[in-house]
This record gives sequence, C-alpha cells and structure tokens, in this order.
Amino acid sequence: MEVGKNIKVEELKADIAYFSERLGKLFIEKGELYKTGFLLKTEYILKIGKYQLDRYRLYYNIQKTQRKIAIYQAAINREEVISEAQVDAIIQKEIKEYEEELKRLTDDYNTAMKIKDAEKVSEEEYEEIKRLYRKIVKRIHPDLNPNLDEDFKYLWQETQDAYQGNDLEKLQDIMNILDSNKLVNDVNENEIERLTDFKLKLQRRIYEEKLRIKDMKEEFPYNTSTLLKDKDMIAEVVKEIRVDIENLEGLYHELKIRLDFYKDPQRGIS
Repeated sequence: MEVGKNIKVEELKADIAYFSERLGKLFIEKGELYKTGFLLKTEYILKIGKYQLDRYRLYYNIQKTQRKIAIYQAAINREEVISEAQVDAIIQKEIKEYEEELKRLTDDYNTAMKIKDAEKVSEEEYEEIKRLYRKIVKRIHPDLNPNLDEDFKYLWQETQDAYQGNDLEKLQDIMNILDSNKLVNDVNENEIERLTDFKLKLQRRIYEEKLRIKDMKEEFPYNTSTLLKDKDMIAEVVKEIRVDIENLEGLYHELKIRLDFYKDPQRGIS
C-alpha cells in the first residue's frame, strides 16, 4: 500500500475508534435511560396508573353502551328488528381502537404488578449488570459492529432483554459466549471509501442519538419524576381521577338502564 494511503487508513481508523467510543457511551446512556424509564413507568402505574385504568375501563364501557343505544334507536326509527348479537357484531368493529387502548393499559398494569412482586437484585448485582452491559455494548452493538452475523444480532437482542429484566445470569452467559468467540469485524485496510462511509455513519448516529436522548427526557414517563417524589401531588391527581370515576359510574349506570329499555322485547326488538 502506498504511504499516503496507509496514513489515510490509519487516520480513518483512529477517527472510527474515537467516534465508536462516543457512540458507545451514548448507547449505554440510552440503555440506562430506558431502564430508568421502565422503573418510573412501573412506579407511576402503581401509584396513579391503576386509577387511570379504572377510569378508562368505565369510559370504554360508556362508549360501547352509548353506541349500542344509538344502534337500537336507529332500528326503532326504521321499524326494524335487530338482535343483540347483531348489535354486538357492529360494535365490535367500531370500538376496536378503544379496546386496544384498554388492553394496553391492562397489560401495563399487570406488568407493573409482576415487577412489584419480583425478587429484587442487590446493589452489587445491579452494578455487575451495568458493567457487563457496557462491555457487551462495545462488543456487539450493531451500529458499532456492522459486520456481525445473525447469531450475534440475536445475542444483542437477548442482551437488551436481560438488561431490562435485571437478568445477571443471562448477561454472564452472553459474556461467556462472546469471550469464547473471536469476532472478525476489521474493515479491509484497502477500502478507504468503506472506512470513510463508516466514519460518516458513526457521526450521523451520534447526532441522532443525542437528539433521541434529549427527547426521551421530556417524554412520559421521564417527565413524571418530579410528580412521583411529591406525595401531596400524587394524592391530588388521584383525587381528581376518583372524582372522574364517580361521575362516570353514575353516567354508566344511567346508560345501562336506558339500554335495558331499548332491548325490551315489548318494543319490538329482540
């Protein structure tokens, strides 16, 4: 290789090493931010979200009942007979979005309860989890290692799951696998263009990750950290939700009475 090209290759490699280190730190920061957010969301659900779930469940039932009443009323206006099964079939299509949101909130609550009851890791174990995660990030994060095969990409996904779940044993297993496999990811020294492209990709990813981390800190659940530290604020929010629930319960009771009237066979509807 010509001297000039060799110098260029070495410069590019040095730049890539530098930007890889910077990007790796951002990936680690984002991974830890995800974990913090996961814990914040769990705390929020256990303190506030469970009441929001009850409120939304009532809202969902109200929307469904109101729509049923409207369908029955339309049938009466047309002097048609419509069965409850037919009404349910119509409703099922129309309330899908509400149903999906209710399922999401319910799943979030069930997950939070599982985490609450799960065995907690010690401070020493948690520090070891973070140490292993940082090492694995540098070894097999796809954006830092573009030549990884599918097996190592799978290991990366397993790493993410283990880190979020505080699974120290799995992280140790992954680290053992990596230590027993030599990764061959060096870029051919003759490929200056490829090195240059990789350097630019790293720079672009650094910019993107910085923006993403900034946005994450302003989104739910990160924006609830102040609220969750204030018992009085939590009590006030819960109080407001409970008032909503009480009002919705009254409305739902009235709607059920109206719906029973519309379903009365004496009205010509079965």
